Amino acid sequence: MLCEARHPVQGNAAAMSAHQAEFVRIRSSSPARTRELGRLLGERLEPGDVLALAGELGAGKTELVRGVAAGLGIPPAAVRSPTFTLVNRYQGERGTLVHVDAYRLGGPQALLELGLEQVFVPEAAVCVEWAPRVAAALPAARLEIELEHAGARTRLLRLRPHGARARALLQALAAAGQLQPAEGAAPEGGRACG
Repeated sequence: MLCEARHPVQGNAAAMSAHQAEFVRIRSSSPARTRELGRLLGERLEPGDVLALAGELGAGKTELVRGVAAGLGIPPAAVRSPTFTLVNRYQGERGTLVHVDAYRLGGPQALLELGLEQVFVPEAAVCVEWAPRVAAALPAARLEIELEHAGARTRLLRLRPHGARARALLQALAAAGQLQPAEGAAPEGGRACG
């Protein structure tokens, strides 16, 4: 895994203060690795946390959500792409997950018409796929995760925190060893992690 923190802090990435990073970039070498990153996030999610996911078709958004579900004690196989149902709610051993697919929504107003009280409930963590389509209706405090193709199985994930809680999630990933410095030179303007 390769990771790069923009505006890196002094010291190693594991001790980084995520509020000082504009974004963190992680390279995932397989769908299993993407699910593992999701699991690590899911284990650290709290009710009210929002993950706003972006990326092309097949970029791995649903794979990441399956990992998040596993981290919340929800069987990953239970998670399906909610394209036709728009909103799925799953109850796990560690918490509740609301999974939204905004692909077919015409914009923020369509999400509002679904009823935000059904989506952003205080007792659940929320994952929104195709989040840029409804960004204006999303809470300001969120962790944005953009997934992009970097090969047949490889994906680049860009994590951008908005708010203290999202920064705390990045710090938790760093503490779990997911943002450790990699061997070799850092990319220009960033810090390589692996």
